[in-house]
Amino acid sequence: MDYKKEYKKLKMKIVDKFDYWLDNYIMIDISEAGEVDYLITEIDEYYFCLSLESELKFIIDDLISNDNKELLIQFIGLKRVLNYRIVKNKNYDKKDFFELYEIKSEMDKERFNYIKLNTNVIKSKLLINELFKKLVSQQFIECNATDFKNLFCESKNRVQIIWLKRQVDLLGLIFLLDRKNILSKNNWTKSQIAIFFFKNKKGDYRKRSLEVSSTKAMKEDDSYPEISKIVNSLIELN
Repeated sequence: MDYKKEYKKLKMKIVDKFDYWLDNYIMIDISEAGEVDYLITEIDEYYFCLSLESELKFIIDDLISNDNKELLIQFIGLKRVLNYRIVKNKNYDKKDFFELYEIKSEMDKERFNYIKLNTNVIKSKLLINELFKKLVSQQFIECNATDFKNLFCESKNRVQIIWLKRQVDLLGLIFLLDRKNILSKNNWTKSQIAIFFFKNKKGDYRKRSLEVSSTKAMKEDDSYPEISKIVNSLIELN
């Protein structure tokens, strides 16, 4: 890795042209959501800073075992500036840092590392199999049956499932599965399930745009009719 080049790039984003790169970040979020129907506020700046923190973490971790201490000091300087922005933001939540640095709280330790079904789901294997078939046939997902089934059980071979359609369809699916008591209440949040277990063809989902879609999914049931039909058909199986 060209650390000097990475330093110049991150210094540009964090110090020299912070506002420009923040606007660029928001533009990408709006493009992924497919619409702009929300206010641009401090929370957008907060998530942008978290994304930069993730980049800095990777480089600083790498430089700790490197002999170039001067470069390490320069990156730490960027981290200090960035962290000041983060903690001063009214949306700052230490849980986000726990997640980024993989620090497990007591609550996190009690959670499952898979999507847990409700205990009242008797025909769980049949339900998961039918959900997979319908999502594949209607081109909502791109994966094999094994990878999909691994979402709902302990597995060392878990991979993120590629979601091919709109974010609101994905959040709608999670929301309806929860509302119909197919999912256990002892799960991650709907946005976390989407981020941890799914991705689009471009890569990982972004937290801000997912939260916007999540709000829409909860308020507008009729915005994902195909998903509603799929979930309703599952209810009849159980």
